[in-house]
Amino acid sequence: MKCPTCESCEYAQYCGATEIMRKCERHNKKVEQTNEEWLHTLNTEQLAGFLADKCNEVVETVLSDASCDIGDIDNDDYWYRQADFVEWLKEKHYE
Repeated sequence: MKCPTCESCEYAQYCGATEIMRKCERHNKKVEQTNEEWLHTLNTEQLAGFLADKCNEVVETVLSDASCDIGDIDNDDYWYRQADFVEWLKEKHYE
């Protein structure tokens, strides 16, 4: 990866417990983490929780746009659960 300071020298990538920290050895500059890099740091359960939360945000938006009272909807069929995503993430992938 190219250093964002000079765009020529390479910089190293260091993995931390919860995030990736990138730093140019030559310029000693830390580089902010991208959303994609952050996603790659998540374990299965964390990723499943993130996916469920994002999907539920979409469901809430759609229901709200349809003028539905979200509080009146208690049917679990409308909501995504972390456990469902964990199960899907651990399934064998077929092309």
